[in-house]
Amino acid sequence: MRRRTLLALISLMLAGCGGGLLPATQVLPTASPPERSTVRIGSVALNAFIQLPLALAHQFGYFSAAGVDVQLIDYPNGNAALSALGRGEVDVVSIPYEFTIRAQMTGTAVRMVALYDLRPGLVLSVGKPHADAVRSMKDLVGKPVCVTAVATASEGFVRWLASREGIDPASIPIRSCGIASERYAAGLASGEFWAAQQVDPPFTRLERAGTAKLLYDTRSERTASQVYGGRGVYPANGLIAPRDFLQKYPNTVSALVAALVKALRYIHSHTAKQVAADMPSSFKEGDPELYASSLSANVGMFSSDGIVPADGPPKVLQVLQLILPGLSASQIDIAQTYDNTFVRKANGGG
Repeated sequence: MRRRTLLALISLMLAGCGGGLLPATQVLPTASPPERSTVRIGSVALNAFIQLPLALAHQFGYFSAAGVDVQLIDYPNGNAALSALGRGEVDVVSIPYEFTIRAQMTGTAVRMVALYDLRPGLVLSVGKPHADAVRSMKDLVGKPVCVTAVATASEGFVRWLASREGIDPASIPIRSCGIASERYAAGLASGEFWAAQQVDPPFTRLERAGTAKLLYDTRSERTASQVYGGRGVYPANGLIAPRDFLQKYPNTVSALVAALVKALRYIHSHTAKQVAADMPSSFKEGDPELYASSLSANVGMFSSDGIVPADGPPKVLQVLQLILPGLSASQIDIAQTYDNTFVRKANGGG
């Protein structure tokens, strides 16, 4: 979206929200102006809650107020977005933290500079035909499970659930189903696959329709701790940039991060209903009430400050070892996969 179009949209939103929307002018530009006026960000599932901070920062004009015209380009999965980054189609990406580890395995230096999701917001549900027969992962041995794409966070989630229950992760057949909600609705309803990994709002829509029954949940701290242990921290989506980009355009990165931190603060200072009201109607797919209700179940996954917590990356590496043969902890320098410098500055830490 061009800057003038975006600013016009913001003006309309401000006029109609009764003051509930934080004005974009409240986002102060960085001390030094951005080196670049335009940045292309590759994302995945932009309309899903896992990307809400990015969508909000763009929707509210926070990036523009910080001096950067952001162009969002959505991709079908993290692998595709990372490949686009390598080809130069985008400048930075908004994808799960795990891709910093994947990139390092291939000799590519990228770092997460702002974390949106302290936990991935993934759920595993069972289709109505098999809901009474499945109580745990043990009941899914030999049964097809649908995920967004193989060798990604969605498959890792299923493999981890199996492993933690003492089941051979390879004993559960994985099918790649993409991101189209219709595909999951049809497959779960017909019994084509027994279970599916999803995020919200699509999952809540199927749950309310009676098509899917919740089995495992990582949207809240309580449920995520049951899956991952401890505080339930498992770094997921956030802003990832190549090392060269960080070195060459530090003021631009600071501007992007400042806008994202502002969006995170907005989420935690407003009710889910208020946040939902400020999002475009296209995100709500004709059901604003369901969107707001679903968002309330996901607020617990968002970071309040964008900082990557030190206890999170090792857990991600542990899960990746289940789906990436040959990956060992000794291969990865975790310290080189994220950089909290920019986000600490955005939080006033200098």
